[in-house]
Amino acid sequence: LAGHEKHVYSVTFSPSGETLFTGDLAGNVRQWEVATGNEVRSMDAKELWSYNGGQQVDFGGVRALAVSPDGRYVAAGGLYKASNPLGAVHEPLVLLFNTETGMLEKKLVAEGITQGVIWRLRWLSDGTLMGVDGGGNGGWLLFWNSEQEKDFHRFQLPNIARDMDLHPDGIRVCTAHHDRNVRITRLEQKEG
Repeated sequence: LAGHEKHVYSVTFSPSGETLFTGDLAGNVRQWEVATGNEVRSMDAKELWSYNGGQQVDFGGVRALAVSPDGRYVAAGGLYKASNPLGAVHEPLVLLFNTETGMLEKKLVAEGITQGVIWRLRWLSDGTLMGVDGGGNGGWLLFWNSEQEKDFHRFQLPNIARDMDLHPDGIRVCTAHHDRNVRITRLEQKEG
């Protein structure tokens, strides 16, 4: 499928398998019809991209994509506020798009986490969005619901995490870490 002008960093199918979403360095998310290969729409996630003229680098981009279980939303993750890209001065951000209209519905943030990047996103069966963040101040599992723009829960990981997947049981999360280790964390219902 051709159409991106910059590196493609992330891809994900819709739950039905009829639609594919792709995200690139320039902050473009494209929605494709799998059967025909036709582009359905493009979504503007440029807030996840920056260009630094002094350092002459494009930085950021759509590093993670995940479609909600009902197919209503596609979440695009990466970083924003990149004032010094090569110095890792940026914060994690997730943009939530409506898959029917392509419109941005919500910006999901993790306040207080600096030097972070959303590397992977997964939806839990209850509609909670989970992201793995890794950067200069360590690694985090972050959790958002559809009602709030700020994460409602976060779990600090031992160090920088760059990938994550959710076990089919919906309880165990596997994370890949900068220290060459893979860890499995068990999710539990938050009390209160």
